[in-house]
Amino acid sequence: MMELRLGKVEDISGILALQEKNLYNNLTTEQRAGFVTTPFNEQQIKELLNQKGVFVAKDNSVMLGYIFAGDWHFFSQF
Repeated sequence: MMELRLGKVEDISGILALQEKNLYNNLTTEQRAGFVTTPFNEQQIKELLNQKGVFVAKDNSVMLGYIFAGDWHFFSQF
């Protein structure tokens, strides 16, 4: 059953695994259509969790997707 909800600290490992799978440098040329260009670390994800800016889509325990939203101060570091 698919679940859409605010992220939790226990989602971080799944988010990092999905990020790694879709990170631009880890993809073939054909796969780069839906890539991730900016890697986030655990501390950055925790900061966004504190801002209520992490949303996840999971099917049971499998991380299907995530969205990060945050204030301008946070994202200006990139």
